[in-house]
Amino acid sequence: WDAGAIPSCGFSIFGGRGATTTVLSYAEVPGLHPSGLAIEHATLARVMLRHASAYPNVTAITARVIAPEQWSVPELELAVEGAGGKARVRTPLVVAADGRGSKLRDAAGIPTTRGAAQRMLGVRLLGARLPSEGYGHVFLGGRSPMLTYRIGPREVRMMFEVDESAPSTPALADLAVLPADLAEAVVRECTERRALSAIVYPVTTRRRTAPHLALVG
Repeated sequence: WDAGAIPSCGFSIFGGRGATTTVLSYAEVPGLHPSGLAIEHATLARVMLRHASAYPNVTAITARVIAPEQWSVPELELAVEGAGGKARVRTPLVVAADGRGSKLRDAAGIPTTRGAAQRMLGVRLLGARLPSEGYGHVFLGGRSPMLTYRIGPREVRMMFEVDESAPSTPALADLAVLPADLAEAVVRECTERRALSAIVYPVTTRRRTAPHLALVG
């Protein structure tokens, strides 16, 4: 919270301009905390790393895994590279929250199946108002659902899904179902600044573990 997280009480689902709004509140679920939080990923990662580093017997380093050097009992040896240069780390267990380009998963011989790729666009709107403040928003009626949520007192993030080969701008079919003021804010922002863009696709692993390795995401 001290880093600027915004409370979120659930989700509001919009079926298009003039359609009925469905509010899904966390408070409706018995035993569930009535409020979550929304925050930029980079801020979240920085705060969590700093907090974890304060625990006794924890050494935190920021580095990337170059390749597994040795995959044998009783330890796994990794070559890593960070601000201090290259080094080797030996450990009996790696718990990996790795991404689509994981070297560990491939080195362990874990087969994967890749799904269809899509381009995700992220647009940051300054000063925008949301129809249901305090909630995440899902706008339906366009080509795909659009996720919108507040990430700061004056900042809103809106996510669009477009075809992999499509331009890095939201489609008119998506803008047409948004509230008029939000659609105008998106057009204005995309005119002034390029939307954040990333190619994403699902990767399904055939198993989650290998000697010295557990995959958690």
